[in-house]
Amino acid sequence: MHHDKPEAARRPWMIYGANGYTGGLIAREALKRGLQPLLGGRNRRALQALAGELGLESRSPGLVAPT
Repeated sequence: MHHDKPEAARRPWMIYGANGYTGGLIAREALKRGLQPLLGGRNRRALQALAGELGLESRSPGLVAPT
């Protein structure tokens, strides 16, 4: 089976911290390259706003340090 995109581009992947400056740049560059990253981070509202602007999905998973 032949695909136009490399295998890594077809697998789900996340930009954690996507609503930060660098994460936002990476998300926009990924879109320019035809990729569809999942946007992740701690600030749910900021992620949802960016995801809506870019037409991508977002997740705000809780991160807990092991005890």
